[in-house]
Amino acid sequence: MGDWHGTCFASSLPIFEGEDCAAILMVRNPYDTRRNTYPDDRYFPITAPLRGKYNGYGGIIPVRDSNYKALEAFIKDYPVLLFAKEQDPSTGIPIQDLSAALDGAIHCGVILNSKEFPTRKGNLVVEMGLLHGKILSFAEKEYSKRIHSVGRAIENIEMAAKETSFWSPKVLECEESLRYTLSDTGMSHSFLIRATRHGYNPASLAAVTAMLQNQRLRFIPGNGAGSQLGIELERQLSYYGLVHQIAEEIFYRSSNF
Repeated sequence: MGDWHGTCFASSLPIFEGEDCAAILMVRNPYDTRRNTYPDDRYFPITAPLRGKYNGYGGIIPVRDSNYKALEAFIKDYPVLLFAKEQDPSTGIPIQDLSAALDGAIHCGVILNSKEFPTRKGNLVVEMGLLHGKILSFAEKEYSKRIHSVGRAIENIEMAAKETSFWSPKVLECEESLRYTLSDTGMSHSFLIRATRHGYNPASLAAVTAMLQNQRLRFIPGNGAGSQLGIELERQLSYYGLVHQIAEEIFYRSSNF
């Protein structure tokens, strides 16, 4: 099979090979999938956006910055967390390379071990959603104040951990604060919280969550774009022209109230 365009789950616009984008690993909400109000009611992320270039076949060539390395180091330090889907977590070889996790998540080939994160539905399949790089930059710029509040929450966790043990009430209180800073519903997975306690910075996730909430969107995996004919892009842009027109009409009506 040849190369194909990725799809930004926030805008539905195509992402072409070599374009800046970001990948977010996420799992289906194992607690309650009946709600459909907040961005993380159906799926919620276990990583912040991981920046890179679209590789032409559903994934990214990641930028191995300090944050990427911190997350990979966390996975290597805790090799019981992620497994290839066909492997039994009790006997199989765990995934310790973040690039392998990103590649495997394209085809739902990675699971999160339920022995470490007990849920009502057993092991969780790790899936991936793609964001266009410009959409992520917009979210970060638009919600920079929220990113700063996440930074402060992370600093509070680090300071509390230095003063006491990781399991002290003070640290747990800081973690709970971080959950609600990242998401209005507090539905931040413990995988992400643990990674944060090991030097991973999820600040950009708060910006994306807020953007999705404002735009009435939600986290959703999958990046297929259907056929890759040029006419498809033309029709898609025509649709967004209509969306722009409707948005302008709403703006002018509301400005008269």
